[in-house]
Parts: sequence; C-alpha cells; structure tokens
Amino acid sequence: MGKLGSEAVCSALEELGIEVLFGLPGTQSLAFFEGLRRSNIRTVLAGSEVAAAFAAGGYYRSSGRLAALSTIPGPGLIYALNGIAEARHDSAAMLVLVVRSTSHQERAFRLQDFDLPALSEQVVKKSFRIQKVGDAAPILSEAVATALSDEPGPVLVEMDSSMLVEHAGTGEVAPVPSPDPPRENEVAEVVARLEKSRRPILFCGQGAFPAADLIREMSEKLRVPVITTGSGRGLISENTPLSIPCDFSSGSFEQVNALLAEADLIITIGAKLGHNGSAGFNLILPEDKMIRVDTSAATLEGNYPSSLEIRADSKVFMVELKEALAASDLANSDWDPNDLGDWRSKTAADMQGKLPHIPLVSGAEQSTVADVVQALRRVAPEDAILATDSGYHQVIARTFWRSLAPRGMLVPSDLQSMGFGIPAAIGAAVANPDRRVVAVIGDGGLIMSGMELLTAVRENIPLSVLLVNDSSLGQIRMEQYRAYGNDHATELLSPNTEAWCLSLGIKYIRLEDGIDDILSTALNQPGVTLVEAVCTESEELKKLRRKGDLNNRIKRLVGSGLIAKLKKLLGR
Repeated sequence: MGKLGSEAVCSALEELGIEVLFGLPGTQSLAFFEGLRRSNIRTVLAGSEVAAAFAAGGYYRSSGRLAALSTIPGPGLIYALNGIAEARHDSAAMLVLVVRSTSHQERAFRLQDFDLPALSEQVVKKSFRIQKVGDAAPILSEAVATALSDEPGPVLVEMDSSMLVEHAGTGEVAPVPSPDPPRENEVAEVVARLEKSRRPILFCGQGAFPAADLIREMSEKLRVPVITTGSGRGLISENTPLSIPCDFSSGSFEQVNALLAEADLIITIGAKLGHNGSAGFNLILPEDKMIRVDTSAATLEGNYPSSLEIRADSKVFMVELKEALAASDLANSDWDPNDLGDWRSKTAADMQGKLPHIPLVSGAEQSTVADVVQALRRVAPEDAILATDSGYHQVIARTFWRSLAPRGMLVPSDLQSMGFGIPAAIGAAVANPDRRVVAVIGDGGLIMSGMELLTAVRENIPLSVLLVNDSSLGQIRMEQYRAYGNDHATELLSPNTEAWCLSLGIKYIRLEDGIDDILSTALNQPGVTLVEAVCTESEELKKLRRKGDLNNRIKRLVGSGLIAKLKKLLGR
C-alpha cells in the first residue's frame, strides 16, 4: 500500500526544497493540513490569505528560495489574488496550492465553486491539477520548475480532495533543471565589447542577486560603477565608492540619464525594466550601447532593445564571464574615482530635491521622517532588511535608506499594493532568521494589515516596525493638494496605538527626542516592537496646498484649455 495522497504531496514538496508554507486551512484542505502536520514543512498561519501571499512573496524576494501558499478555493484564492498579482509583478516565485472539492461534481451551483485557472489566469504563469496520487510528484516538480525558471513568478496547483485520502504509488520527484548557460561565443563577445569600452556601467535588477558576489568582484577589479533598480538595491553595498545609489520613486532620473550618457557600454543584468525599474520609462538606454542578460525571453524582447541579448541565469553568466576575463588583459576603466564620488552626490541630491515635502515628527526636536530613516540606517546592522508598504513613507524611505547587503530592501513594485509591508517583512524574517528585519509602514497600511503582527507574535518572529502616522492617506492627500488645493476621503482615525500594541503583546515606543537611542533599543528587543512617529504637516505641504488651491481656482475661472495655450505660448 502506498502513501496517502496528502503524505505524497508533502513528501514531494520537501524533496523539492519547500521548507515553509504560508496560509490558512479550510474544510476542503483538512487532509492536506494533516499531511503538513506530519511533515517537516513549517506551516505559518496567517490572518488572511492576502497576507499569506504577501508573506510568501517576501520570503522569496529576501532569500531566493521558494515558499508555498495554501488557500481554499472560492473566497480563499480570491482574497489571495492581490498578493499573487504582486508576486507576478515583482518577479517573485510562489507555489499556490488549492484543494478543490471533488464531491457532487455532477451538480450545478456547488459550494465555493469557480474555474480557478480562469480566475487566476492573469496573475499566475501556469496552472496545474493533481487528480491522482501517482501524479503528485511529477506535477509538483514541473510546477516548481515553472515557478523558478524564465522570469520567476507564481504558479497555481489544484489538488483534488479525493486524491489526498487515497493510497497509491507516489511517483518520483524530478530535480529542478539547471539554468542554461550562455550560447557559444556570447561571453567572448561581451569580453570583446569590454576591451573596447573605456566607460562601462553595470545596471542590475533583482535577477542579478544570485551573482552578487561575482558582480561586486568584477566591479572592483575593473572599476566599473553599478546602478540598480529599486528591486535590485543592495546588490553591492551602497556605501561603496563604485555604487551609484539611485531610486526613481521620487521622480528623479535626470542625473542617472546624464551618467548613462557618459557611458560607452551598459551591461544590464537581471532587470525587467518595467515602469518603476525604468523611472516610468524615462531612462535613456541606447540600443547600441546596451547588452542585456536575463533568463526571460519576454524581458529581453521588452521595453528596451539591446545590441546583444543573452538569455542566461545571472550567476551562470557571471561565472563564465569571470573565467573569460581572467584570460584577458583587460585594464581598469577610465572612470575617475573623484568623478564617481561626484555622481554619487549628484544622484542623492537629485532624489532628495524631488521630494515635495517631508513630514515633521512631533516631539523629536523638529526632526523629519527623513531624519528617522537616516538614524535607522545608522543603528541597524549592515545586513538589515527594510520592507515598506505602499505610500509616501515608502518614497521617503527609499530616498534616504542605504541598502548595504543583497536583498536588503523589499518594496512593492509595479502593483504597489497597500498592506504589503508587514506580511512581506514577516516572510523575510522567516526566511532570514539571522538578519534583522524592519517594516516601515504608514497608518493606512497599519489599518489594512496591522493584525498580521499577531502572526509574528504567535510564531515568535523577531520584527521591528516603524509606524509613520500622519493620520491620513498621505500620498493621496498630497496629490489632491497639488491638483485641487483640498483633500477628500483621506483622513484616517488612528487607534490608540500604545493600547492596541499592548492588547497584541507588542512592545510600544513613542518616537521622541534621542531618535538613535530609541531606534537602537527597538532593534535589539526580542519579539515584536513598534515605534510610532507621530507626524505633523510641514510648511512645504501647506504651501503646496495653497498653490494647488490657487491653481485650481484659476483653472475653474479661465478653463484648462486657455491655460494650456498660454503655457505653450510662453514655452512652459
């Protein structure tokens, strides 16, 4: 007699390297969770399916390892779709496991019955279904390989409930295929281009993390500066002279474009160059200068064409490139260290100068949220992981934080889901128990996913949370001020945060004078600690509101068409 289906599934998952599953059990998945109980897989119970999906995404993005997500069909999967879609946009591999009931299949209007593949078609790479125990191992093997290959992303696996309680042969697990190496002569072509180049640049994204050490080594050996997308930050320490820290969230891209214009070769590795990774498609990356390396054909054929496309895993490519460079007599580039220092300063000033305003922190000597982020960087370990939610606090954090280690910053990318920060941080902490994880969130994000901190408390997950509380949806309020001089439906009623934390078993600290000491204390506490920065409006925000109000009044009086004509006439 073979294994029960639930046991076969869990054994296959273990053999395929799945160590953690996030999710919630349900009526349909009782047998599966009994199998999980008997397995070595860690099951992390989340407060909601969407939070479980964000956590699974944070787990992958902070470690490069695959986690599983389990939901029931119907409401469970539907609720999780937001987090699955975020993973798809963020190129985060995820194994979504859904147990579907096989009872009364001849009936219409069945409980929680949907066409799950059709429902999730836009947010998963591929859907699979396991109907027999013997198919569990081979189908799960294919699903894991699909999730991790090409552009990493989520896959859906439906498991028939009847299969989980049957005895049968289990089938065999197939190892995840090794990534293909570059085609013959492609690495030689890169070396030849580097030999002709005097000012090369490495432009890297999240897909370059497996090759982080090799990229840093090449950068230092040949004196090649490194730029990254937001998802690739920390690939090399942003404190090193060859890193040009930049982030496009504040709308800054002019200095990066000026630097790229001085380059004669741009080697882009593991960067999808979607909207947020290319400054809203405002980066100028000339085709004749650019070499692109990526595992995904769709990425290579995407927004920015290149003169050489290499479909390969970043680490495999860099290993071969290192060997080829060792056999060449390639000298240092012509980049002047002093000039690179100037570029570091200019890009930082450009980012900071684009911020319309920075909220003040009440009770902390007129310090700003930017001061708090910089203090956090001073007291946090070098390899700390910063996870943010979606909102204006994210823009400030990305502008003033320096990521000093690979996978050191997790932000929602082109989907920008509010509610991402806390569960993604939990996923990162589960994946990286030896690294300190800090979640920076706004009060809107706290309302959406704050109760997920109970998961961290129950699972004894060490986590620090910085709450930027401005009693509003700050980003949207600012945009309303800019456009109309008034806001609507952005004011939030925040709870008594200290009392709320006490009820959840969370340590609470109000941020006041002595920011460095307070943050250092919070980072060194066991368990979960929340630091609240209560914010007030800056003078810049008040001016923005007055200016927006005046502009809106003028538009209503004379019409936007006339204003556009006047601007065109004046060359503005």
